[in-house]
Amino acid sequence: MKKQTLIFFCMLAISGSVLSQTMNNVRLEYFCPCQIKLTYNLSSQTDIILYYTSDTTSIWLPADTFKARGAGINIVDIWDCSNSTVTYGDVYFKLKTVQKSPLCVLINGVYWATRNVNTPGIFALNPEDAGMYYQWDKNIGWSAANPLTSSPTFQTWAPFVSPNTTWLPINDPSPPGYRLPDTTEAKSLMNTAYVSRVNTTLNGKRGALFTDIATGDSIFFPAPGFRLTSDGNLELPNVSSSYWTSIPYNSTAAYDFEIYIYNTGTRLSWSNKAYGYNVRPVLASNTSLLYDSVIIKLTLNPVYDTTYLSDTIFVGTNYTQNGFTIPAQNLETRLSDTLHLQNQYLCDSTVILDLTVICINDTVSIYDSIFVGNDYNKYGFTIPVQNAATTIADTLHLQSQYACDSTVILDLVVKNCTNDTVYLADSIFVGEDYLKNGFTIPVQNEKTMILDTLHLQNQYACDSTVILNLKVISVCVNDTLYITDSICEGETYTENGFNEFESGTYYDTLQNLNGCDSLIILNLSVMEKDTFPIFAAICQGDTYQKNGFNCNESGTYVRELQNCLGCDSLVILDLTVNPIPDIKIVSSSDDFCQQHFIELKAVSNGNSFLWNTGEQTNEITVTQSGVYTATAFIGDCQKTASYTLEDCACIVYIPTGFTPNGDGLNEVFKPIISNAETLQEYKLFIYDRWGNVVFQSFDYAAGWDGNISGKPAQHNTVYSYILIIKDLTNKTFEYTGHITIVR
Repeated sequence: MKKQTLIFFCMLAISGSVLSQTMNNVRLEYFCPCQIKLTYNLSSQTDIILYYTSDTTSIWLPADTFKARGAGINIVDIWDCSNSTVTYGDVYFKLKTVQKSPLCVLINGVYWATRNVNTPGIFALNPEDAGMYYQWDKNIGWSAANPLTSSPTFQTWAPFVSPNTTWLPINDPSPPGYRLPDTTEAKSLMNTAYVSRVNTTLNGKRGALFTDIATGDSIFFPAPGFRLTSDGNLELPNVSSSYWTSIPYNSTAAYDFEIYIYNTGTRLSWSNKAYGYNVRPVLASNTSLLYDSVIIKLTLNPVYDTTYLSDTIFVGTNYTQNGFTIPAQNLETRLSDTLHLQNQYLCDSTVILDLTVICINDTVSIYDSIFVGNDYNKYGFTIPVQNAATTIADTLHLQSQYACDSTVILDLVVKNCTNDTVYLADSIFVGEDYLKNGFTIPVQNEKTMILDTLHLQNQYACDSTVILNLKVISVCVNDTLYITDSICEGETYTENGFNEFESGTYYDTLQNLNGCDSLIILNLSVMEKDTFPIFAAICQGDTYQKNGFNCNESGTYVRELQNCLGCDSLVILDLTVNPIPDIKIVSSSDDFCQQHFIELKAVSNGNSFLWNTGEQTNEITVTQSGVYTATAFIGDCQKTASYTLEDCACIVYIPTGFTPNGDGLNEVFKPIISNAETLQEYKLFIYDRWGNVVFQSFDYAAGWDGNISGKPAQHNTVYSYILIIKDLTNKTFEYTGHITIVR
């Protein structure tokens, strides 16, 4: 197997923050015909995840995961002829390096912390340690063993139920860079297609071990128990435990997932927010792990190893085909030669030539003749003078300079002389001489008949007689010449003696060289000029640039061209420049929120209109807020204007406290809402710190006077509220917060 030069040294595409792990020398090596090796050099222990695809717009498929056991050079076979079906074409490999960390593990696409949260902002020391318990959306840790203690210290257990719609970041006890998992991340841990779970014991602590099926990486969740809502009592230690998510189920419960050692399944459930459960965070952002990635394109081409050629040349010729250079050979022989090349795919290719050198053993036949009394000395033959007509056959046996046989066969005919006679008949006019066919007869002045004879020798040296019978005539032959021609309108035909400028048939009589009449007939056509009218319109500011024109003003323009007959052609442009219309949109009223409808009018000098509602009048009536546009047209010229109709939204202001002390000022807590009369629904709930409803109202006019069951509420006490309203457009809004009573 020959190693080829398809080696790719890749500049890494770096993402994330400043890297402490790098892939500083990554390459793919292709070995003909179908083996690929991956070589990578790592600065410390790192995971390499390899993906591949035939099209970068398609889904990347996992090829394998390679774990470096330490820093240094690693070489891995990722494709081999013995276990792969070779598919020729483009293949893209994506390599991703992920830094190994003792604090987090990648399980089914989510980086989970390897330890529970202990005191707020601090991980437990070991993976099997319980850490501390937390009530939902509360940043107070409770001890995993009795007696019940807290962090921060000196806290009192209470059945706290948070009204918030998520676990607020300020209440998240996760260490920096981590956060509570959401329900989607929790479900990814329970996906048995990608994650396996077994109940096990770690250093004497029972729990569940979750393993990523693709990578083999694992994470341990202990089962240290939980604390009850009412008094914080510890339940089921070393048997069961639940872990909070950041997502509430309703106002009093939130989602969690349970680790129960007598059940191998894991499910997403919900519990009262006042329970004390464990917290196992996830990495806040994958970029915190610091990774490199690189995409390498590798083209796999078919391999052609050995090509066999057979060919033939003649003695005395060289061979310069298919990359071979073999000089001329002087003898018959057989040669073998080899070329070591690289084919178009850069793989080794061997070409073996089997060349045969042969003689040309040719035979040439010559046919020729001589006359009696001549000898023959051509083409190497020597034949003496022949005295009688006959046929002679002779043969020459020769050798070429390459010792190849060559035969020349002569077929020679000896002919008797033929004394032939040629008769010619011709005529001339009176006043002409005759100088043809070897005869010289002077000018003749009268009509007569002349007989003359020439005695010659032909090409065979035989006598030849030419007899001329020449007739001198005086009668003229009147010639007629027909001419068909054309001119353009405005031109004059002046050829052949004519001077005409109109269509028609014209005649002229001349004398030829012999004084005889010659008639010329002219058939003349006059081609009229073509006229092409063009009617066009453009918008103001545009330029008409068709048919050779360059105009930007209204008017009539003329251009003179040549048509296909070469005559003048007039192009007349009638151009209209239309103005761009003016337009603006005005409304019939500013009180849309009271009327719930409004008329919009397009004020314009245009002659037609089109609204974005599809209407084509200059006025429309609208009943909904939004952006309305109208386009005015003058011919093909247009201009668009828009008008924005704002939502009739309510503006809500909610005080943070009030003073029900009888002084007549700020005595009642009530939200202030603009356009309150348009509300379709109004709900106000006020809760004490234990989640109990102390006041509720479904009437905007009714506020809380600070009394609970007819008695004044405690001074300087903070209460929570939830306000739900539905506006005129049936949109629902929810507001939450805190208020303080000051007496």
